[in-house]
Amino acid sequence: MTDLQNPELAHLQISEIAYRWGFNHPATFNRNFRAAFDITPSDARNRIHDGTATIRTLQAGTEKQRKIEAEHQQWFRAMGI
Repeated sequence: MTDLQNPELAHLQISEIAYRWGFNHPATFNRNFRAAFDITPSDARNRIHDGTATIRTLQAGTEKQRKIEAEHQQWFRAMGI
């Protein structure tokens, strides 16, 4: 979410951000992102850039999002990231 909303990374395609995070296929990134945030990556990016949402409103965590984030952090630690 942060990378999609980062103005310094706005020149990157969503697929490039997906690859940076270790996803081999953009479709897999899209499915996982939607499962975590209930919106598509392109919707998240568009809402920030067109001013209809703020980072805080898009990142307001549900229990599901917090669980997924904790799992990702555990996975990153296991990988040494």
